[in-house]
Amino acid sequence: MPGTGQQNKLIIRFCAAELRFEVCGKDKNLVSSNSLPAYFPELATEDLIRMLAGESAMQKQYDSVLALYESDAYSFVPNAVFQADKAADLFYFQREAAKDSVVLFNRSDRWEMTALFSLPQKIKKALEYFGGISIEHHLHYFLNERLQTSKKQALHVCLREHKMDVIALKNGKIQLINTYGFQTPEDFVYHVLHVFEGLALDTETCPLLLYNAGERQDIWDLASGFVKIELP
Repeated sequence: MPGTGQQNKLIIRFCAAELRFEVCGKDKNLVSSNSLPAYFPELATEDLIRMLAGESAMQKQYDSVLALYESDAYSFVPNAVFQADKAADLFYFQREAAKDSVVLFNRSDRWEMTALFSLPQKIKKALEYFGGISIEHHLHYFLNERLQTSKKQALHVCLREHKMDVIALKNGKIQLINTYGFQTPEDFVYHVLHVFEGLALDTETCPLLLYNAGERQDIWDLASGFVKIELP
């Protein structure tokens, strides 16, 4: 599957309830996408292999193939204190070990920190079956590939299904990385204002950059009455 082709990257996203395939061109723009419903706790390794093998995008050649695992079970630690051979100990220091899972890590020299996350063994085995697929946590990818860094102070919020990933920048440095669950626009505004207050950010001057807003005009309409919202 990996190899030189007209499209340079395939991104396989393991989302909360679906498997998404995104083909990107040489300019990194999205060429095509497709999604399959998937409830991963009920799927075995063999089921995942069949799902992946049956997707037409998997039959083509790419310069690289990347699997992004969306999960709230993550930690970020400074590169200066991270030790690869102690990744699992560090990750599970304040959380219960997940059954049938493995701890992976992604190092970022750009932000001088490493993302730690747990991945179900069956997903890891299914991806290894095809070979040549890199695995990253979705927030590591977001930080390094999508985060708009032209503003030295900003609150970045990326929407997922009933989840909001929040990254706060102050003086060009990351102050907070956290994920909050939400159901309503009111929940969204509550978490946003809590972060602004906790980090002493000015709602008049510090913009909120909203990613993956899609059709959530309800969130935009309510939140814009409290903070300055911008598209990245």
